[in-house]
Amino acid sequence: MTRFALLALLAAGQAGLASGAGFFLGWVSGVAGVDALDDVGVLLTGPGVLETATPDAQGQFAFYGLADGDYVVRVRKPGFKSSPARPFRIERGELVSAAGVTNEFALEKLDANAFVFHWEEDQSTSGYEYAANVAEPLEVEILGEQAPIHGGSSANQLLHDYNIKLVDGDAVPWTHEHAYRLLRTMEMIPQRKRNPHREQSLAESRWLISRMHVQDDIQITGNGDGPATVWIAEDAFVYASPKLAHVEGKRGTYYSQRLHHALVRFVTDNGRDESAYEQILQERYALTARIESYEALTANTTQEPASRFQAFHPEEIV
Repeated sequence: MTRFALLALLAAGQAGLASGAGFFLGWVSGVAGVDALDDVGVLLTGPGVLETATPDAQGQFAFYGLADGDYVVRVRKPGFKSSPARPFRIERGELVSAAGVTNEFALEKLDANAFVFHWEEDQSTSGYEYAANVAEPLEVEILGEQAPIHGGSSANQLLHDYNIKLVDGDAVPWTHEHAYRLLRTMEMIPQRKRNPHREQSLAESRWLISRMHVQDDIQITGNGDGPATVWIAEDAFVYASPKLAHVEGKRGTYYSQRLHHALVRFVTDNGRDESAYEQILQERYALTARIESYEALTANTTQEPASRFQAFHPEEIV
């Protein structure tokens, strides 16, 4: 029995214990040598699914426990061109692929002496992207250990506009899809943007993805004496992009507000930053929580003074 066949049986056996009976097996080709596959990222997106995998020494990977529905798999490696995202469908626990489509993802080395950047729309939410001859990734130190900064166009935009650095540590690795969903959600929230030409225009923060439970999906530490470290729950990303859904037989669009709510907490310092939450209230809803004169406000109704009212608590603001 081959190693790949053994992997198939293992996936099939474990699938029965998960939420669905379907599974997807794939392999990566085009690279060889010690540690050549260490930085290869595999991402699966689908109905309620946003999972990552790392190929084994033979380049093989598997996703199992898949419920019926449509999925997309993509493979990325820095400095390499990969196959576009590959769609497939699970029907009654069985894999359904388009005719002529294989589960092989071939990587092609890009010329390191020439700058290359390519993006195009594909079956995934964030699109198909590859680049070569870019600057060496920055490294930051968190808890005494060096961790590289995630690259990619969305990550670069987050750094440029919000001074957010996506850190690949021992936690869940950042993918282009995670970065894309974070960027698009941040763009939905009215807030100050970084001005690279002014010092201290926006405080630096370093973001990691946590597979563990995080209260309110976000934890912010260390923002008093240097860059803040932000842990964001992995589950908050799953429905951050709109998905087609059927409710009572009618087709519509569904997406979760978990990531949005978590980022509002970051932007407003959990509802404590008045200027930040006022910008959101005024730009999005034409509302304000600032009352200049309670007497003037209640002159035509109850004529009550300020002592009869109290300010919103931060949690109520959020």
